[in-house]
Amino acid sequence: MTKRILIVGAASGIGKEVSLQLAAKGYQLALVDMNGQALVEMKALLGSRYPGVRVETEVLNITDYYRVGPVFDELAQRLGGLDIVFANAGIDLGSEVGDADNFPDVRKTIEVNLLGAIACIDKAISLFKKQGHGHIAVTSSLSAIRGMAGNGYAGYSASKSGINRYMESLYAELMRDGLHKSITTGTIMPGHVITPMEDKGMSVTVAAKAIVKAIETRKRSVVITGLLWNIARWLMPILPTRLMLAFD
Repeated sequence: MTKRILIVGAASGIGKEVSLQLAAKGYQLALVDMNGQALVEMKALLGSRYPGVRVETEVLNITDYYRVGPVFDELAQRLGGLDIVFANAGIDLGSEVGDADNFPDVRKTIEVNLLGAIACIDKAISLFKKQGHGHIAVTSSLSAIRGMAGNGYAGYSASKSGINRYMESLYAELMRDGLHKSITTGTIMPGHVITPMEDKGMSVTVAAKAIVKAIETRKRSVVITGLLWNIARWLMPILPTRLMLAFD
């Protein structure tokens, strides 16, 4: 059966590569991004590589919170429903805490990564409850587990920690209501991935392959990186701060 997925932040970085890999698997795609030109180019790329795959697009800034719902509804209608929503859009702005003009960038980071993501998650769950099934996956980060030193890390970690707690509460609500098997959740925590936001780490192609696997197998919580980071995930909450500086 053909799967229908809506991907947020689909025109660059992780979202773009996940879209390409899912198109290769025959998924029907609903793609949103705030960059209209990049979205046009992405649709053309998909059309040339995978002409049999249906692709619907909409320009959307997820901090335009009250437009998220109508856009999701429109795309769901075009595809005849949605099986999966991948809330992936995110940014990393800001500088050291206390630096001049730091707050506006931190605020924007939290508005996109936390509030915008929540708007997407909330709407997706509303759609899934109406149709009786679905999977919501969200891109978080290992920074959600432990705050670290670095330009913009404080605001970024705060936003991703918030998303992790929101997804935990969502899962608890679904379990309470007996819906956690028909409506599933996935919190995806990459380490460093080479994207327009990051110039070091694992390749975006390798990371996206692991993310696609996590989405398709409906992993509820998964770290996307090598063995060392999967071990570090469990050590990070208890390591002394001085040792954590080595992970910057």
